[in-house]
Amino acid sequence: MKIEYDAEKSKEISEKMYSKWARDRKPPRGEMLHSTDVVGCEVAPYNRLTGCEYYVTRKAIGFMVFGTVSGKILASLYPKEEREFTAVLEDLVEGHIDVFEKLKFPLEGKSSRKRIFRVNDLPQSWVEQIMNYMTMKNADVGWIVILNVFSIQICAFRIEMTGQDRLDWAIYLADKVNRIKDSAKNHDPSKLRINPEDYGNCRYKEHCSRRQECHSKWLELERKKALNMAKKKTNK
Repeated sequence: MKIEYDAEKSKEISEKMYSKWARDRKPPRGEMLHSTDVVGCEVAPYNRLTGCEYYVTRKAIGFMVFGTVSGKILASLYPKEEREFTAVLEDLVEGHIDVFEKLKFPLEGKSSRKRIFRVNDLPQSWVEQIMNYMTMKNADVGWIVILNVFSIQICAFRIEMTGQDRLDWAIYLADKVNRIKDSAKNHDPSKLRINPEDYGNCRYKEHCSRRQECHSKWLELERKKALNMAKKKTNK
């Protein structure tokens, strides 16, 4: 019996993975926006709609792979009829829910390298995504289910929305979608909101027309984080 490291096979599979998760995952150019388009930076979906050139790093691919795996793991725990549901809001936004438990409650699986136990630690984009699905399906309750990729620990957060909450959110989404589409039609992203926190992993940052502004604000956020970390170390 012989076992040895195979560099060529490692490279071959690595390139196949990169091809599948980057080069072959061309963002669609249709008018319908996805749930992930309407969370976080508003200029990103503008860039998608206008055909802005993009680049996906291997680090970003790692996040996408683990994110997909977490969703698949969560879905595997439920009956087939409750898995991977398509949701649509007024022909404006579409999404794919990992689990629609009892055909009443949306559950969205997420993966994280960080230990997330507090509501304040939840990424805002995750919260907005489950709010999208709850609004699309008129659900009072939904969950964000987080899988820690290192400890394999599960942490679930319950979200509740009243009928008025969902109505308000639907109006907010409709306004956002219309602004993004109007901006794309006029090729003018100046009135859209950027999200500097997303800059580090933004696939469009090399060619985005708002890059300089976003990068400056991202650097400011990074400096604040560094200062806070230094203060914590000093106080220990």
